[in-house]
Amino acid sequence: MRMCKYIEEVVDNKFLKETMGILSFPREITDNNTCLILVNAGTRSRIGPHRLYTELARRFSSIGYTTLRYDSVCTGDSLRKVQNYDLVDELFLEVEKGLFVDGLMDCVEMILERIPEKKIILGGLCGGAMTSVYTYIDLPKHIKSQIDGFFLLGIPIFNLQVLGKKAPLIPEVADSIAKGYLKKIFDLDSWRNLLKGGTDFRLALNSIYYSLLNKIMKRNDDYPPNINIKLVKAFEQIAQDKKRLFFGYGEHDILLKEYESGFEQFIANNVKSIKTLDERCLKKFVASDDSHNLFYDRSRERLVSTFDGWRKDPYTVI
Repeated sequence: MRMCKYIEEVVDNKFLKETMGILSFPREITDNNTCLILVNAGTRSRIGPHRLYTELARRFSSIGYTTLRYDSVCTGDSLRKVQNYDLVDELFLEVEKGLFVDGLMDCVEMILERIPEKKIILGGLCGGAMTSVYTYIDLPKHIKSQIDGFFLLGIPIFNLQVLGKKAPLIPEVADSIAKGYLKKIFDLDSWRNLLKGGTDFRLALNSIYYSLLNKIMKRNDDYPPNINIKLVKAFEQIAQDKKRLFFGYGEHDILLKEYESGFEQFIANNVKSIKTLDERCLKKFVASDDSHNLFYDRSRERLVSTFDGWRKDPYTVI
């Protein structure tokens, strides 16, 4: 019988306030002194969409990393609940504002108390990636020194809303969605799905509307009105502190368009500290033919090996 390369331990509310998590360790002693903390993907539990976090944690622990996946407030086995929200979008807006930051700070403190020699990488998918970046701003200086970098998967660069209203779709995202729907006009199965209520026709109409509007108005803002300013400020500080940033997306994730438009075209060209980073400090990974949740096993395997290989390379900030 093949021996498992990792061992796991339940971390309950004796160590984490009002929540619980799973610590994964490599079975054999290694010289890797890194702990990766995976923060909830939006409103999902510590398991992650399609077991993403469970699989990533075990893959990383099999090659020497310690990992923690846990439940933030109002998710999974968390003991703390928040007010009821009518729509998942409403709850995600709270995540966008920093709902899970306090919980992640507790996790960081717990790891450093139990394993003080560890360097920590903060990360997660979508809302978990946002929470990781937000939390860094609020960490005390002595704890910031223990943060080694960030593992950011499918992170949204733009806000869901602007001044209390739904944010307009950026040109690249609107075009991408609109083209996808327009291709389905002659697809009978798509029409059947629409008539059964299985298609979000509001998103379809919204994307086509903004795609046409952007073309008519020839919109090309120097400063995107709905870019997440809180993220911009956090990235600026992270780069100043010489922390490493790893971004991962599925090829078909519409948020990849946001990253290319919002981060690569705007932030990287306008934030001085980020302009100085080279590929040894800033890395983008794109999983071929995959989606936002990085569904395929091949994508997850390549994600882990790419991150590990990139992280082991020496780097400097120019």
